[in-house]
Amino acid sequence: MEYCSVQGVKALCEEFGFRFTKSLGQNFLVSPQTAARIADAGLADKETTVLEIGPGFGAMTAALAERAGRVVALELDRSLFPVLEKTLAEFDNVTVCEGDVLKTDLAALFAGDTNPHRCVTANLPYYITTKTILLLLSSHLFERITVMIQKEAADKIVAAPGSEQWCLFSLLCNYYAETKLVFTVPRSAFSPQPGVESAVVRLTPVKRLEEAEEAWFLKIADAVFAMRRKTIANCLKALLPAETLAQAAQTAGIDTARRGESLTVAEGMALAQAVQQITQTSHTKKSIC
Repeated sequence: MEYCSVQGVKALCEEFGFRFTKSLGQNFLVSPQTAARIADAGLADKETTVLEIGPGFGAMTAALAERAGRVVALELDRSLFPVLEKTLAEFDNVTVCEGDVLKTDLAALFAGDTNPHRCVTANLPYYITTKTILLLLSSHLFERITVMIQKEAADKIVAAPGSEQWCLFSLLCNYYAETKLVFTVPRSAFSPQPGVESAVVRLTPVKRLEEAEEAWFLKIADAVFAMRRKTIANCLKALLPAETLAQAAQTAGIDTARRGESLTVAEGMALAQAVQQITQTSHTKKSIC
């Protein structure tokens, strides 16, 4: 990590004529210790292929390459490629690809990959945090997702139901994965320094529901948080017939007079399973008739 310092970043900027693009959320690591800690937190070994999103000048890429079997670094800014060619010259297990993570066929990035394990470790640009994490989780491609993000977003990921931070993003993250805040990162670890603190979170995906049940869970989640301060009954009346909702809520043991924002992952799952069972039974009866 020869270039992971304020002086190193400055020298590379001068050598390659690079200018930071604020709209891309470019804040590069200048702390070798932080890069190493994040790479360690990702838990990658020589049988793991790591997807890194936004490698910057390659500080964390180098740390990952020392630990993982292979690193696929996805970078949107083409002007960084000559810099990365220099900073990652010693590593033959790194592939730098051009692309926007929100528009890339992630599965195609690993075509022909022979490593048995796959994970994500990245310093995510703040402006795409929510969409990127939900995309990675819903892809079901990764065993672990370890990302450095804005502390405020990290707090939402590990929030408890009923807390001020609990929101749709919280519910979905905790449905798709077990979540953990690993450590916080000060502004001084970056150049240029962001205006907020950062934190590293690790999400370990788990399979909770079958496909049809999951579809109902996602519909219910969207509905209850679209009008989060209204009752669960009011939130779901456009989604489900009153009789179906009443029956499903009774089966799941949920008081629909509560606010939508109070719904927990376990309750959402129970409600989704009950709705799926009711609708499936109803469909079967109609088919027989």
